Amino acid sequence: MRRSLFAIDPRSFVAYRAALGAIVLLDLLSRSATLADHYSDAGVLPRAALADRPFAAYRFCLHAWGGSAAFEGLLFVCAAALSVAFIAGRGGRVTTALLWVLTVSLHNRNAMVLNKGDQIFRLLLFWTMFLPLRPKGPLLSMATAGLLVQAALAWLTSAALKTGHEWFPDGTATYFALQMNHGTTAFGHRLGHMFALTRVLTYGVYFVEWGAPLLLFSPVRTTAARLVAITLLAAMHVGFGLSLRLGFFPEISICSLLPFVPSIVWDRIGVLCSDRRPRGLAPWPNAIATAALALVVSLDAVAVSGERWPIPGAIERLANLLRLDQSWAMFAPYPDKRTGWFVVRGHIGAGRLVDAYHPSLEPPPLDEPANLSGTFPSTRWLYYMTNLSKPEYAWARPWFAAFACRRFDATHLTRERLRDVELSFFLRWTLLDYERTPAEEDVLWQQPCKDTD
Repeated sequence: MRRSLFAIDPRSFVAYRAALGAIVLLDLLSRSATLADHYSDAGVLPRAALADRPFAAYRFCLHAWGGSAAFEGLLFVCAAALSVAFIAGRGGRVTTALLWVLTVSLHNRNAMVLNKGDQIFRLLLFWTMFLPLRPKGPLLSMATAGLLVQAALAWLTSAALKTGHEWFPDGTATYFALQMNHGTTAFGHRLGHMFALTRVLTYGVYFVEWGAPLLLFSPVRTTAARLVAITLLAAMHVGFGLSLRLGFFPEISICSLLPFVPSIVWDRIGVLCSDRRPRGLAPWPNAIATAALALVVSLDAVAVSGERWPIPGAIERLANLLRLDQSWAMFAPYPDKRTGWFVVRGHIGAGRLVDAYHPSLEPPPLDEPANLSGTFPSTRWLYYMTNLSKPEYAWARPWFAAFACRRFDATHLTRERLRDVELSFFLRWTLLDYERTPAEEDVLWQQPCKDTD
């Protein structure tokens, strides 16, 4: 391995460690606002809902050992404490390993609230487990190669999967992405109405995702190439964060660039490095990192090939157990052209129609909300409800309906309890020239509430 390509400056690693730990901590704090709703038995996905799922047999989940909000809160506090220790560089690899275990367990507890940023979270923590938190010199091993290659593969694989003509040659992908009212910010909504600019941005994203990862490993003028790549990728993710509700995805993606920061940057700003000798790994951790890197590259190669050469079942199960699974189809092969909103009807008493979604004693409005994105209280709720509309998550709809019944009754808006619930999704397709198809209602689920009078 060329040291210039796979070595990580200790100052870059410390900056990466601090940023990664801070984002993990902030993520825990943001999730805590919906801890009971998303992770307890009183929420949208009680443990009983996971018992018969195919992945339950090979995805460990400490968060499923208890069903109360108090138990989940305790695990959140433990993860937060580990995050603080990680930021400070305390506890070595044990701290990182425990934080990785709790992070994977949390993700396994409710996958419906996750996005690609969460995938990057756990993958970065996995590779960091092999490295010292407080390095005294440059790091050079198969683990550093894995950390750097993993970050680059996310963008490169995403580019390879963008095969729709909306990306190239049409250049309409950004236009369609910004017409998804349920996940667009106010800035993104305004930007989406500048068609010429969205076309330029489409080509920019497409070619940056293809070119920048390759520049990160340029054997010629490596330092200059990396600075250009880091600048382009960071700017791209800032644009994503300003335009779309993506949670911590932009921040964690930018964090993954920090190990690439060349030594000259720290030298120029006066942050000194006392030891320039590279540090490697012991033989057995290096062997594990080598095998993991081979697995990760293979998984991404299979994804790009259209799964023409599938991974053997046992290896795929191992990848899922360790959550090394790779899924980088971001707006690929083209952006989703659907947008829509939910209506949850319910009845109380002798049949009075109420809004069981917000909830309210008034009948639910059927028109698209003026600020559709604002109807989701958090990004996690946005991802959960978006997934709920997809056929592959139809199994989760009865559990949401039961949650809607309990939530409505808990508001004490009336002494009468909710008798039934009906979950509908109003779907519209985005067309060119800022046109949309008329909304079509799709009734996703109906069921009576239990224990009603």
